[in-house]
Formats: sequence, C-alpha cells, structure tokens
Amino acid sequence: MTGPGGSAIERLIAALRLDLHVYQQVSTERTATPQACLIVFLCGVCNGFGLSPRLGEAAMLAGVASAVVGWFLWALVILLVARLLGHHRGGRSLLRTLGFANAPGVLLALGGVPFVGAVVRVVVVIWLVATTALAAQAVYDVSRRRAVVIALGGFTTYMVLGLISAVLLAF
Repeated sequence: MTGPGGSAIERLIAALRLDLHVYQQVSTERTATPQACLIVFLCGVCNGFGLSPRLGEAAMLAGVASAVVGWFLWALVILLVARLLGHHRGGRSLLRTLGFANAPGVLLALGGVPFVGAVVRVVVVIWLVATTALAAQAVYDVSRRRAVVIALGGFTTYMVLGLISAVLLAF
C-alpha cells in the first residue's frame, strides 16, 4: 500500500517519530485513508496481543474493536473540542491524521508483559496525546501550543466521558 507520500510503514515510523510533515501530508491526501485504517487495525491487533494474558481468546476481537471504535470516538471528541475553540475542518482529514496518530499503539503488544505492560500503557497514552497534538496542528493549521490545548481538551473530555459511562454501567 504505497501512496504518493510513502508506504504505510514509512509513514508509521515518521508518525512515531512525531514528524509533523507526515501529519500535514496525510491530512490533505485522500489516498492515505486506507493506510490510516491499516495502522488502526495493526494497533488493534497489537493491543489484542497485549490483552491476551487477561482476556484469552476474546483479546484479539476486543483489541481490534476497541481500536476501531476508539478511533471514531476520539475523532468525534477532537472535532467537537476543536469546534468549541473555533476551528473548523472536515472530519475525514482529521480521521486520517488520527489514524496515523494511533501509531504508538503498536507498542501495546507489550501490554501483557508482567511489570512492563503497565508502564508501556502509560507511555503509549502520553505518546498518543503528543501524536494527537501533531494531528490537530496539521489539520487545523494552528500553533503547537493551540494543538496541545485541543489534544489535552480532547483527552480530558474522553476521560470524563469514560468515567461517566463506567459509573452508569456499574448501576
């Protein structure tokens, strides 16, 4: 799967390196959508592998499903936060760049390793906030500081929504 800007693997590595150029490139390149989907799916498989010690046979399905659903929900939250802050841009561009922003999720394959897994998950979450900031910077053409505000606002909103749903499901 190569596009005018490079293969999915080259772009995955650039996304992991926090290369703003790759985020800017995929934000405008419609042909990068299948690559973004591939990265999300790959991260879901890696997450499933990391979850397998705890979830067994259901881990792979849980990993992939949570990656895909999480990608769409995360894009929706970031889109809403950005709009609240006065930034408007098409959702497909954001979805593509956030697909690439999922790149640190490949490390979730280590999630099931005793003692290491918890640390890896924390590092991945922090890295995902950083890649989301780059995606927002590329899509909305804003300063790095403004992009960090969008990413942190999205992360906070996402966490609050997760907490609310967890509380509601407990009843």
